[in-house]
Amino acid sequence: MAVSVYTAGLVLQAIQGQTLFDHGQVAALPILPGPLMVFAVTYFVVNTFLVAAASALDKSANILQTWRDGFLWTAVNYIAAAFISGMLVQFARPVTLPMVATLVAGCGCLYVSAQTHIRLARQAHDLKEKAASATAPGKTSNSAIA
Repeated sequence: MAVSVYTAGLVLQAIQGQTLFDHGQVAALPILPGPLMVFAVTYFVVNTFLVAAASALDKSANILQTWRDGFLWTAVNYIAAAFISGMLVQFARPVTLPMVATLVAGCGCLYVSAQTHIRLARQAHDLKEKAASATAPGKTSNSAIA
């Protein structure tokens, strides 16, 4: 996780064009939706790719396929969390249009994430039911008929 945060911080610093630390103190930078989004995506890609690589190497599986199948759909959660974190930072300042837009986008991401999770859970449940009904006693499968 430290590698992910460090990498995303470097990317954010490059985009913002300012140093994030000033003599050991965190600099007060405005959190804008664009740089915040790039930070979140960078953190997500580095963090999940490292976890997928460890998991794939442990199972002797393809790293990219492991990442795509197991982690890619979680991107919405990372982005929503970044939006909400940015909102919390901004509460110390007056409410602005970018702040409201960030909050709305974050809530939208959470909604999409929840809907995706529900859809995937239903698909998994349906597959389990089909597998259970196919192996139930007294049922004949298509391969047994042919």
